[in-house]
Amino acid sequence: MKKRITTLVLTIFTVFSISSCVSGQVVSNTLISMPTTTPTLTSTATPTLTLTPTITPEPTLMGGGGHILFNSTRDGHLQIYIMNTDGSGQTNLTNTPGDELLFTWLPDSKHIIFSSWPNGEWGEYIMNIDGTGKTQIKVPSLDTSWSWDGKYIAFSTVHYPPVKGVQIYVANVDGTGEIRLTNDPEGDCCPNWSPDGRRIVFVSTRDGNRGIYIMNVDGSEQTRLTNNPADDSPSWSPNGKQIVFQSKRDGNREIYIMNDDGSGQTRLTNTPADENYFSLSPDGKHIIFSDNSIEDINYINVMNIDGTEQTRLTNTGKDWNPFWRR
Repeated sequence: MKKRITTLVLTIFTVFSISSCVSGQVVSNTLISMPTTTPTLTSTATPTLTLTPTITPEPTLMGGGGHILFNSTRDGHLQIYIMNTDGSGQTNLTNTPGDELLFTWLPDSKHIIFSSWPNGEWGEYIMNIDGTGKTQIKVPSLDTSWSWDGKYIAFSTVHYPPVKGVQIYVANVDGTGEIRLTNDPEGDCCPNWSPDGRRIVFVSTRDGNRGIYIMNVDGSEQTRLTNNPADDSPSWSPNGKQIVFQSKRDGNREIYIMNDDGSGQTRLTNTPADENYFSLSPDGKHIIFSDNSIEDINYINVMNIDGTEQTRLTNTGKDWNPFWRR
């Protein structure tokens, strides 16, 4: 019992001394009163410490991510390459002794359609985005556009007889259910699906003047948007509110943008070079394009949707025809 009391006294003295030092007071020769009874020790629960994890944000990828496909002759033949949106990681996907002409991404962003010349004649093929699984397929024409949901195609071709001229058709993705949408003897081409699948923008030479038109997916309400024979290659923005196109209306080939009703036609590039072969980023904020600054010298560049911050991504002088993966 004596030993227990002695221990208790020492413990209380130690605690009191520490408390006094912490508070800045000096304690000396302090008499501690002895308790007349043994104190009851009350257990205090140990508090639970909750840690809030530090979250490192993912890097913001230009254009909403994806990759960029393009053609290049840097290795001696026309080949298909892939790179990151900042120009890094440029890789040859095809690596063949022949020529491989890039056609488009499929809407699933997992497959690539292209033309190849393995045996002395062109044919259409599909392959995975890593270059594997090359398989020959049949495409109605090289002027084919896939709907954004991947279920339908729009294309221009000649079915003569009975129809004169190049016309625009739609069909299921397997080629069944073909329906002709235009009937202009002067010819219509370059169809491109709107993101919502309800409209198609295209090029026509009707009325003796080439221009960009728009129509519903059933061919109704065909309406002229531009009135310049130099306008070509219209493509929808991902939000369906704007259309990007190329034109030589100001002398050399440049990239323009307009609203989906034809208003607000604005030139985005303005250089002595020809800017063409463009593609929009998945988020609609950037445009990838190639420029022919010197004859047979081609570079791939990127810019904001308003034409600002034009930046070169490749430097071999042999790169063109870029496509941004959706």
